Amino acid sequence: MQESKETIIASYKRRLVDSRVIVPVEREVWEGFYQKGDERKTVTLRCWQIDPDNVPKGFAFQGGKYQYDLRRHNGKRPLAWRVAFLGHERYDDKNYTLSHLCHNEKCYNWEHHCLESLAYNKARNGCPGGRYCFHDPRCIVPGPFYK
Repeated sequence: MQESKETIIASYKRRLVDSRVIVPVEREVWEGFYQKGDERKTVTLRCWQIDPDNVPKGFAFQGGKYQYDLRRHNGKRPLAWRVAFLGHERYDDKNYTLSHLCHNEKCYNWEHHCLESLAYNKARNGCPGGRYCFHDPRCIVPGPFYK
């Protein structure tokens, strides 16, 4: 009997939460948006990483990224980040990719992720982030190419 998508997502999240390492990541953001007196400030994100010495059951490190075993469900081993979006209508769409709203490629905190088109994902790279981000959902911090 196959597990439901909701059961798989819940199991994935539980295993990740039980073994995560919370890593404080400091990033500079603009207090304002190019107005007189604007300053940069530092924010600390609580990104989650997987401890290589305590890899949760079902996770496997391959090709520089973690995968999650769904072979009992659909015969695949997708990148672990995608599993939280198993119920998303575009989950199997190869033109959709996972965006890190925190711009930390090592982060596994699904609250820092969204599934969206590759073009929309790439547009985030030059985004100022925070309250001046016009993406939906908003970027948490500026993209890597934002100056």
